[in-house]
Amino acid sequence: GAIIQNKLFYFLSYETDALTEPGTTFRAAEPGEASAGQVTRVRRTAMDSLSSYLQDNFGYATGPYQGYDHEVPSMRLTAKLDYAFNDRNKFSVRYTVLDSKTDVLLSNSSSLGFGGSRRSSLTALNFQNSNYQIMENRRSIVGEWNSVLSDRMSNNMIIGYDYSDESRSVRGSGDLFPFVDILDAGTVYTSFGFEPFTPNNELRYKSYQFQDNFTIYGDRHDQTFGVSIEKYNSENVFFPGSQSVYVYNSLADWYTDANDYLANPSRTTSPISLRRFQVRYANQPGMEKPVQPLEVLFAGVYAQDEWRASKNLTMTFGIRLEVPKFGETGFTNAQANSYIFRDETGAAVQYETQKLPDPTVLYSPRFGFNWDVNGDGVTQVRGGSGIFTGRPAYVWVSNQIGNNGVITGFEQYDNVTTRPFNPDPDKYKPTSVTGAPAASYELALTDANFKFPQVWRTNIAVDRKLPYGVVGTVEMMVGQDVNGIYYIDANLSNPDGQFAGPDQRPRWYVDDCPTFSGTQQRINCNVTSAVVLKNQNVGRSWNFAASLEKAFSNGLFAKAAYAYGLSRN
Repeated sequence: GAIIQNKLFYFLSYETDALTEPGTTFRAAEPGEASAGQVTRVRRTAMDSLSSYLQDNFGYATGPYQGYDHEVPSMRLTAKLDYAFNDRNKFSVRYTVLDSKTDVLLSNSSSLGFGGSRRSSLTALNFQNSNYQIMENRRSIVGEWNSVLSDRMSNNMIIGYDYSDESRSVRGSGDLFPFVDILDAGTVYTSFGFEPFTPNNELRYKSYQFQDNFTIYGDRHDQTFGVSIEKYNSENVFFPGSQSVYVYNSLADWYTDANDYLANPSRTTSPISLRRFQVRYANQPGMEKPVQPLEVLFAGVYAQDEWRASKNLTMTFGIRLEVPKFGETGFTNAQANSYIFRDETGAAVQYETQKLPDPTVLYSPRFGFNWDVNGDGVTQVRGGSGIFTGRPAYVWVSNQIGNNGVITGFEQYDNVTTRPFNPDPDKYKPTSVTGAPAASYELALTDANFKFPQVWRTNIAVDRKLPYGVVGTVEMMVGQDVNGIYYIDANLSNPDGQFAGPDQRPRWYVDDCPTFSGTQQRINCNVTSAVVLKNQNVGRSWNFAASLEKAFSNGLFAKAAYAYGLSRN
């Protein structure tokens, strides 16, 4: 609607919706009932007793284990103002809001606890409050100013800000409680407590954007010159196992250990042997949680010339230059920096855990054309070729900040009595830390010469008007990676052999250090892996498409098409 007639206008939109679906279709078995169909081996009486026991003795509410729903509520708001200063200058501002969250079953990963089968299934049932939610909360504001500077010049300026929160949350009160896997016959029977990968699982990022396009209109040339700048900041936290993780061989073992705690909270040993205990802790002095800050400045300039070479031929030439610059937010692991690793060629190489990629200018030249062959609109040939640059998923780079051997520490004990159950998530974390490297750790690294992804893409197409108002199109597109993405594990020594098969991939037989044969599989034994993000240019693809389409006078539209593509990475 109009606020000021012919001057100031507003637009407002609000919508809300909710999706509800079963959280699990499995249910616990009644006494004497066999496991079949959607009936699990888990007994209702066992689950009811366990839930009551945890509430009565530890104040922990498990939530239901069957018959509950997963929900996806969402709210969207859009507000926009348009203001016409005069017939040559118009300004608009748009504000959008999204609030949503999605219920998700707890992780089946075996890297914490015993995993592999802990989600509700024929063999296991978990409680609802051990599931988690992924948030999707977003705020965005964009201002745009369009101005006509003269009969032959115009300018478009866009300024924006975007904030997103994609952190995890939990059902129930949200109070941190240890995670517990209970086994039966060697596999998970039930699980309760705070989902193993959700504590402080946070991802919040914001970006500021500026873009300006200046265009000069000529008789045969329309030229555009522009600049774009994005300032990106994110805070990613991944702190799995920080609530402490316990695994028991049976429900009976759990009750024995828990009752022993209730009788003697200050005990130092358990009357039973735990199958496993794990805990992760912040390893930097004064750090409560391992925040992985990432800062990126991505700036570019570009120019384009649209040339009307003749009445039936238009060609477009353009070039874009962009430079990404990462902030110095990494952590130094002097021990890892001194290690010698091995790259994919077998050459010795060293990395610095704190060093993110250097600034590199990325060139993206482009060319396109549109040719009306006979000038009558019957046959049109169009196509182009160019290099296109994109942003990587920044979490690929921020992984380096969180996986460096010094930001967190981790301990795991199997078949142990010295880690008796305690409801305090911090019970077995060290009271002080120095930031020294952990006894063993994994590394995520980025090659110093890593470049943002680039692809060279070429396409050619022919559109032809056929009899009876049918339009036929044939199109071919070919792509070739310029800066593709791939990973290596730089801590692997020479392979022990090769797999049989067409690609003859290298094979490492065992994961011991040293191996059973006496040779050393890992170059540096205390580094479980050193995964390096790198570039390669071997990926390629091609796509072919042909179609026939016809529009009818009554508004109907018909189309038949065939497409075939092939991609190799």
